[in-house]
Amino acid sequence: MKMILQVPLWAQRVMYIQGSALKDTDLMRAKMHAAEACFIIAARNTTDRSAADEHTILRSWAIRDFAPNVPQYVQIFRPENKIHVAFAEHVVCEDEFKYALLANNCLCPGTSTLVTLLLHTSRGQEGQTSSEDWQRLYGKCSGNEIYHIRLCDSRFFGEYQGKSFTYASFHSHRKYGVALIGVQTDMKGTWPIMLNPGPSYILKASDICFYMNITKEENTAFVTAPSVECNNFTK
Repeated sequence: MKMILQVPLWAQRVMYIQGSALKDTDLMRAKMHAAEACFIIAARNTTDRSAADEHTILRSWAIRDFAPNVPQYVQIFRPENKIHVAFAEHVVCEDEFKYALLANNCLCPGTSTLVTLLLHTSRGQEGQTSSEDWQRLYGKCSGNEIYHIRLCDSRFFGEYQGKSFTYASFHSHRKYGVALIGVQTDMKGTWPIMLNPGPSYILKASDICFYMNITKEENTAFVTAPSVECNNFTK
């Protein structure tokens, strides 16, 4: 933890406070009552997962009593313990997620590998010294992560306003090598975030585009194309 906090990127953004979530004085020091969200992460090095869940549940209850309006994002190990933190905004059960991932891997081979690579940060340089083509390709593609940008601000997708999602996904990958996988829209009667909405969905300037790429668009070296008017939308 000390080494991470010494990194300049985090040194000016993260404040480490040592204490207990079961003590109101420590929650007050952390200004929990004014927090936008609270993340409760389970310990990775524990051998007794049931005991770890018990501690997580107690912390979650204590925070709920102290700041009932603060949304909680809780990680637990055992599926049977989800009921005890049902009030949380979102609960991630590690065992449940792991087995669901393995089950989906049977239906679609490679699913677990895809999700694992997306959840881990990589520069995409692994395996580049290998003599095997597949290892070099695997290492390069492991650097892909998911990013998002408003369509009217995007150099990748701005030119596809008024085009279908399928058209934009195909041509943006062909032109820039990025994979458009979903959009977030404010259109009534649809889900807030839609994965691969298909050819019937027409992209709008206000849509948030979710895409996979080695780096986010803002860090690319492409020359900026004429931007789409975005005056009517809040950034």
